[in-house]
Amino acid sequence: MIENLSGLLRAYPIIIYFGCLVGYFTSENIDLLMLIVAIAFNELINNFLKYKICAPLMGDKRWTILGYGPRPKAAKHCGLFVKPNSNGIPKGSYGMPSGHSQSAIFFSTYMILHLINSNYNKLTKNAGIGLFSILGIMVMYSRVYLKCHTIQQVLIGGLLGGILGALYFKNKDRIKERIKDIIK
Repeated sequence: MIENLSGLLRAYPIIIYFGCLVGYFTSENIDLLMLIVAIAFNELINNFLKYKICAPLMGDKRWTILGYGPRPKAAKHCGLFVKPNSNGIPKGSYGMPSGHSQSAIFFSTYMILHLINSNYNKLTKNAGIGLFSILGIMVMYSRVYLKCHTIQQVLIGGLLGGILGALYFKNKDRIKERIKDIIK
């Protein structure tokens, strides 16, 4: 089953961006535009952690609880897109923390908190919470299944994404007010 979904799960970060962008242009809901910026900022944090903190600190060594920083030896086709006629082996791409997991759980956490705090009926809330939970978990599972990351890299990426998603949700109204003050 996961092989059939691997392309969709690999493209999930792009699908999130595209969905929010289409939502913004069709509704002019500033929250969607802010979410796009927050997701991009989440990815910048991931790259900073990956290449400025984890790679220099962890190197190729195995850490007791954190495991390995580099991608697994069998890692192939780990980016957003599979390039034709390539061997798929990532060049210079570090594994800790998993960017796909961090993005997926950031978005899932934000959407779950949004649903919990919305006026939707209980069935809609529960269905949405279930859907976003399953999507986040499936993205994390697929990264390990496809040998793009270790379990630790995926768990740490997911943990960071959950924390950052919750922080963004908690502060989004303050951020919106600051933006309105700046625009005036």
